[in-house]
Amino acid sequence: ENALTGRIIQVWENGENRAGGYLLRADARPHDDIGVFAGYADAPETENGATAQVASAFAGVAVDVTEDVTLRLTIGRDTRENSYRRTW
Repeated sequence: ENALTGRIIQVWENGENRAGGYLLRADARPHDDIGVFAGYADAPETENGATAQVASAFAGVAVDVTEDVTLRLTIGRDTRENSYRRTW
């Protein structure tokens, strides 16, 4: 099943609109046993009482090994506003 999804994301604090963003995602099933997806989001995220804008890109594949078992591989990348940078 193929699908295109969009969401509007809002963060409210004390009754006021603090920040907003969106999420876009595409899903496709090129074969009966294989599904792929990709997406992008630019939305607020709250952690420890602080809200920051986060841009995220992600993609993945899902393979149905059996009727009850699906193997998934996903990769993602987040960029946070006013945050530290991790290096590996």
